[in-house]
Amino acid sequence: MRWPPPPPGRPEWSWLLGLRPRRWLRPILRSVARGSDGTAWIASVGGGPGFEFDHLDRVAGFGTAPRILLDAQRPMLERAARRAERGRRADRRLLLGDAATLPFRDGSVGLLLSLGVLCCLTDDGADRAVAEAWRVVRPGGRVVLAVPRWRGAEDDQRHVLQGFVRIGGPRAGRSLFSKPS
Repeated sequence: MRWPPPPPGRPEWSWLLGLRPRRWLRPILRSVARGSDGTAWIASVGGGPGFEFDHLDRVAGFGTAPRILLDAQRPMLERAARRAERGRRADRRLLLGDAATLPFRDGSVGLLLSLGVLCCLTDDGADRAVAEAWRVVRPGGRVVLAVPRWRGAEDDQRHVLQGFVRIGGPRAGRSLFSKPS
């Protein structure tokens, strides 16, 4: 099987979405929370089962911010729904969709999480996904990016070329970006 799989990914690779985000994510979310008003939309693009929301729930500062999980694979959304029910979390909206055509209004998202998504897209698809992130993230909003080490510099550069400013992260590909005001 070739890597990366074509959009929207292949079910054979969906096991990757079962991997929980590592501990590096929580410090990045803490730094974002310090600047959050607690009401801006939080969108996880390609969020799979929604493990990143567990981290958000443990970090103070996100208040009642609405959370949206978007994924291109219905089984992942079903898994996220079961997890939300077990945790009695009704504050999450689950949407079937594609990273390259986000169903959000321009400038409506305060925090966009892209964890392990761009590496599952073609180069053209990744470019379109970053352009969509630029469109939907509000000025002053943040993007958290995570891709494998071998993709990090390339995908960081995609964001910078789009206009985002890298403001943190432990290494290329595990980055925090800001959209200038």
